[in-house]
Amino acid sequence: MSATGSGATPHADPNPVRSRARRRRGVALAVGWALLVALVVALLVGGPWFLVIPALAVGALVLANTVAAATGRGPEEQALPPGRLSRAGPDRDPVSVPATWSPRRHAADRDRHDGHLSWGDGRLRFVVEEAPSGRRSTTVGPLAGVCILDAEPWELRLGPTPTRWRPQLVLHVGGDTHRLDLCPGWDLAGGGVGVLLAVEWHRQLAEVGVEAARP
Repeated sequence: MSATGSGATPHADPNPVRSRARRRRGVALAVGWALLVALVVALLVGGPWFLVIPALAVGALVLANTVAAATGRGPEEQALPPGRLSRAGPDRDPVSVPATWSPRRHAADRDRHDGHLSWGDGRLRFVVEEAPSGRRSTTVGPLAGVCILDAEPWELRLGPTPTRWRPQLVLHVGGDTHRLDLCPGWDLAGGGVGVLLAVEWHRQLAEVGVEAARP
């Protein structure tokens, strides 16, 4: 019971990044549902028939995002808590999150690969998954199961801090650039949620010794 006798108080989320990401998810869903309702109403009152196409597209996206949020499968659930990478050791509590790798910004779908970004033994890795997960329209190819990125902190250089308009986590290894999206392409809150996740990875990688790339 609370001190005022008004009942139990809800527990605060111990992960501030996840808490902020969930709030952004809620705002994105509210906007998506409002847009869907507006399109449906416009059709019901005699709006042009071609509004059916955006209504179906928005409806599919809103439904997918609502189901992901309701079942706890949204990318915000993978947000790093404070000090998470520092606590991960060779044999204890490794970190692994879904991500989409690409070699450059605005890369074509054929150049994007779904997989898992992981940290746990003093090395950062990205391994392409064996089969498509539906996060993007990728297909099984010769890189399935291949570790594209495998480096220690001293080998890595951090790209610019992610922003809402460029929410990817950018890493450099030698002459190679690795761009990692931490939200799927169908995510309505991808810009808002994805940038929070990427900024936290960027910050914690700096904590474990990854230096920023020189301009």
